[in-house]
Amino acid sequence: LGRKKFSSGVPAPWSLSLVRGVPTSTLSSIRQLPEVDSALSGSSLKESIELLKRSADVFEQIAQEGPEHQAVLCLLGERLNDVGSHKKAVEVLQRIITMMGTDVNEKGAGVLLRLAQSKAEWNNGNFARAQMLSEEALDLESHESDDSTTQDIALRAGCAMNALGLSRLASLHCVDKNINDKIEQAATAEDVQEADECRVLLGKAAQGLHDEYLNCLSQGEASRFVELALAGAAAYSNKGVADLICSKLDKQNNEEDVSINMTLQSWNKGLLLLDDLAQTPQELQTIPYTAFSNMIQARIHCNIAWATLFVDAHTDKLNTENLTSASEHSRDALKLYDGLIEAAGDDEAARERIQPSMARALGLVASCYARAGSAVTAEGLFQSATDALSSTVYNSGPLHAIDRRDVHMWYGHLCSNWEKRQRDAERLREEARNIDSTMTEAWQGKWGIYSGLWFFNTSDFK
Repeated sequence: LGRKKFSSGVPAPWSLSLVRGVPTSTLSSIRQLPEVDSALSGSSLKESIELLKRSADVFEQIAQEGPEHQAVLCLLGERLNDVGSHKKAVEVLQRIITMMGTDVNEKGAGVLLRLAQSKAEWNNGNFARAQMLSEEALDLESHESDDSTTQDIALRAGCAMNALGLSRLASLHCVDKNINDKIEQAATAEDVQEADECRVLLGKAAQGLHDEYLNCLSQGEASRFVELALAGAAAYSNKGVADLICSKLDKQNNEEDVSINMTLQSWNKGLLLLDDLAQTPQELQTIPYTAFSNMIQARIHCNIAWATLFVDAHTDKLNTENLTSASEHSRDALKLYDGLIEAAGDDEAARERIQPSMARALGLVASCYARAGSAVTAEGLFQSATDALSSTVYNSGPLHAIDRRDVHMWYGHLCSNWEKRQRDAERLREEARNIDSTMTEAWQGKWGIYSGLWFFNTSDFK
């Protein structure tokens, strides 16, 4: 594990993003303690956890259950999640909720912490528990303090509905039989109904956020303006994934092709919303948003490329139009990630958080070259993607593991169609299966499009 700073830059899809929710004044205060400053500045992930544990003990002695004590525990919970200790992260967050007592419902803290717990459980494959926590967050929203603005309420409700939809969506048995044919099973009518309900729920989350954004626009209100647009676009991205999964399960027992038309409508809505945001008056743009917008756009472009390339896993050749579309979207994503890496400059932590998503885009670009018959170029890109996915310190979450697994599988498929490369093909496929087996059982074999999801929280938009 390398030495990486905490970064409050662009949020990462796997992160709990709790550091983003810590007030600047509180963050400055806790950094007066050398252990906290070291944990935030240059320690390895593992070292920072030990430093934050010691820091929590110190603040428990000098300011028990105070804002500084709670802030250190938030940072500890985030780090524990980063290294895959999701259960311990949930326990730490529960300590904070207990400390806050009835105050947890003020200013959205209850929703924030419950959704962070839910995401940690989701990362760990405990989907029923994640669903329960997201339902609690949604219920808490109805009991928030009266001074909440309609924009605050809309953002928290949208985040909670998104979390609930993703918790239910992940529990569905939608797998890639090329990874492990032993775990594929026919979809039941109940599976299809549940997928459709997830799709509707995520659509409701996206539309609610979008509507409140438009309401702000019509009234010239700056409060939460940018946050609502970003959350709405991310929700549309997730809704598109749900559309695709619903279609796959619905068609699983017959020979019909899986349709991506509805999926593309959702993803295009997300892109259009972000484009609309870019055209709004600057005086309404309450927070810097370009980097986050580009991150969401890149994710949508990757999802479109993935769907175009892999919805029908039995098709090795695409028609020219579809291959061109997949190539354009994957390259657009890679260009956006390149820009994010360049903008991060010397912030190595920020660059590290972008790297896994960028590697997914590299793998998709490589797959386009492979489909076009440019094997040598494809191999170079696949090698870059596998190297990037293997070297990142953020390698414990399911989304990252799915990407690592699939890039190895795609690379293996390239070698299988290459003379005298059968041994390499089998080695890469075996590596892909091994990566899959390291995931918690609930995530094993999941269809690759699941890695395009974003379980976001209110703190992502600060």
